[in-house]
Amino acid sequence: MTSISLVIPSYGRAEDLGSALDSALRQDFPFDEVIVVARGDDPDTVEVAQARGVIVTSVDEPGVLAAMVAGAKRATSDVVAFTDDDARLPRDHASRLRSYFDQTGVFGVGGRDVLYDGDLPRPTSLTHNVGRVRWFGRVVGNHHRGTGSVRPVFMLKGVNAAYRRSALAFPVGLRGTGAQPH
Repeated sequence: MTSISLVIPSYGRAEDLGSALDSALRQDFPFDEVIVVARGDDPDTVEVAQARGVIVTSVDEPGVLAAMVAGAKRATSDVVAFTDDDARLPRDHASRLRSYFDQTGVFGVGGRDVLYDGDLPRPTSLTHNVGRVRWFGRVVGNHHRGTGSVRPVFMLKGVNAAYRRSALAFPVGLRGTGAQPH
């Protein structure tokens, strides 16, 4: 059976992180490890993660890409899954990921991320046009609007993406700050 590490980069949103961790720890089939990546100047994030008994690893460089790299390096499972610190995972998230990765030839899996206003899902129009790259280079994410059956895509969004560790490689030397697309 495929093992899965969940990586959650977090900075400055300890309360949101608590909700994300609660959803990650209430899976119908648990993750093999849950890793929170926190910056050294964010003790509240570390405290929330430690209170829930998950692995905490630190990163000094700002930006989500640096945090994702640090989390992936710390992960020990067959698959590295990523989510955001303000996300809430459905109860069957880990078991659904396992069902895909237990199949031969699957190297990456993503899914719809539902945006919330408070406790209610935000209304949005749905589309099949998800995870595409146009002929002229424009990236079309639309992961929050996705509908339909499982299908190949060109790119996955970090809030709901998982990769077989043997196929996972991060670009090095990317410049910029804050959220870097991948």
